[in-house]
Amino acid sequence: MFTILKKARMKIGTHAVVSMHYVLRDDAGEEIDSLTGQDPLTYLHGPGHLIPGLERKLEGE
Repeated sequence: MFTILKKARMKIGTHAVVSMHYVLRDDAGEEIDSLTGQDPLTYLHGPGHLIPGLERKLEGE
């Protein structure tokens, strides 16, 4: 399970620069990875910089 921690709402679309904090958990709810308390992950949305399923999930959010 991937949780995006949002403070401000923005519409994510192709070629948007996105910054986010996240928490990644396994099926049992155990934390696998997190950017909480660190600099956010910043990427250009759309041209395949993230796992395809995650990019699809974030599209329009």
